[in-house]
Amino acid sequence: MADSRINKLSIYLIKRHVLVGDVLKKKIQAHKIEISNCGILFIAESKINPPSWIRSFFPDAEIDFEKFKIFNSYPSAVFLVVINTEDGERIFAITFGGGWQMIDKDAIEENFGFRTTLNLVEPKALKSISKKNMALVQKNSRENIGREGVFSDFGVDIEQDLIQSLVGRVKDRIFGSTATGRDSLHLSVDVNMNNVKERLTDYYKAYKSEEYKNNFSWIDKIKEISNRTLILRLNEKVVAAIREQKIVERIWLAIPETINWNDVVGFKYGNKRETVYPDLYLEDFKGVFAEENIDLDFLKRANAYCVSASKESNLYSWKVYKCLYAEIEDEGSKYVLNSGKWYLIDLEFFEAVLDDYANFPISDLLLPDCPKDMNELQYNKWVAENNENYICLDGSNIIYDVHSSIEFCDLYSLNKKIIYIKRFGNTAVLNNLFSQGVIAGKLFLSDVSFKKKLDIKIPESHRKESFSKKIKSSDYEIVFGIISSSDKEFLQISFFSKIALRSARKMLEAFGYNVSFKKIKSRERD
Repeated sequence: MADSRINKLSIYLIKRHVLVGDVLKKKIQAHKIEISNCGILFIAESKINPPSWIRSFFPDAEIDFEKFKIFNSYPSAVFLVVINTEDGERIFAITFGGGWQMIDKDAIEENFGFRTTLNLVEPKALKSISKKNMALVQKNSRENIGREGVFSDFGVDIEQDLIQSLVGRVKDRIFGSTATGRDSLHLSVDVNMNNVKERLTDYYKAYKSEEYKNNFSWIDKIKEISNRTLILRLNEKVVAAIREQKIVERIWLAIPETINWNDVVGFKYGNKRETVYPDLYLEDFKGVFAEENIDLDFLKRANAYCVSASKESNLYSWKVYKCLYAEIEDEGSKYVLNSGKWYLIDLEFFEAVLDDYANFPISDLLLPDCPKDMNELQYNKWVAENNENYICLDGSNIIYDVHSSIEFCDLYSLNKKIIYIKRFGNTAVLNNLFSQGVIAGKLFLSDVSFKKKLDIKIPESHRKESFSKKIKSSDYEIVFGIISSSDKEFLQISFFSKIALRSARKMLEAFGYNVSFKKIKSRERD
């Protein structure tokens, strides 16, 4: 019997209903080798080609790559192993080389590698994490530290950071030295064909364990969905809801990115359509394409355009599907569609966020409705010009941190209301507003240079004393105002914006500020 040796493995868990013959993609042609008492090895024929630089850099040179044996070869193999577990038989796939490309993605269990890693690694011995921040532009990043550490060492926001994978030291070295993974589990371990079943059984037990919740209980709050079958089913539910007019509360269109409203006259659907609308609305979109069969393919093909006020052109264009926001229930679970991606939300967390938003303090500010043909800057100037209680600071940036600048607020009032205003939009748009309030609020408390510059911006008529002195934050109220055409008394914003608003409130209240929310009605001019 051959000795065990250290092997670097990539391991997938196959879904229960998938048979051995359905694990690989249908188009894959591979040699099938039965390994007695162990599993089935599928080896794809390697394509042997000269390296690309031979032809790209030396197109006119006569290089006999066959004579010099200059070849690239990328072998691919998948080893399928059936394991008897406490839940019955389960299939595992171990891939070699490009073998991962041979597997049908719909056949694998999502997050197997991630959950198994969470249970295998020492919580105080993390080395790297990959995360997606859901607060502003949904930004992917990898964070590394020079030593082993805990999650807090990576600056993780447990409500706004979606952890996608991590690298950590394994608690028991018999299972490997370092583990990582998302859908697949990756580790280097003392294993070969003779003891692989024993090790796979251990990994399955780790996958099923709830031990990770002792240290990472928050990590299941939000999960990004990659399973194509589930995504298709959720998309079909959205399309059905749109067709059946079930779109009032939980499905809408919104601008998917922050835009410059100073040169925006409105929006239209389809490049050849003439009608310009003041905002993105699903009913308007349906009206424009009333004679079309609005299905998923159509939503992914059709464009929404942001139209310039100063020139006959479109400033921005987006696929309608990317502008679509939806909250859908499926088989007892809650899913959110945001910027073209589907997410599974923990029900308890979902309800907690909704409850916080429903009880968010409402500002008693008496702000006028915003004419639909006004952009944010025009509205803020108009408010200040017609009410001496306010001054407009929109567009008046203050430099801090040498290379960074920020507006203190959009409107500032005599009674110490610090007001931020944004037209309604999707997650990235509104979260930018909430982030601005947190950053400016912190600077107003702690940055002397920032406060001295603010003294110059705000006339003495609107401040009783210099801001450069120590301020009492509890005397101030930070107001987040959103301009919307919605007739609903209670404005619906995306789930991830509710999380960001909740987080902003917690931080600002920790600084001592009062925090409130204000809906500003968008209307036609009289």
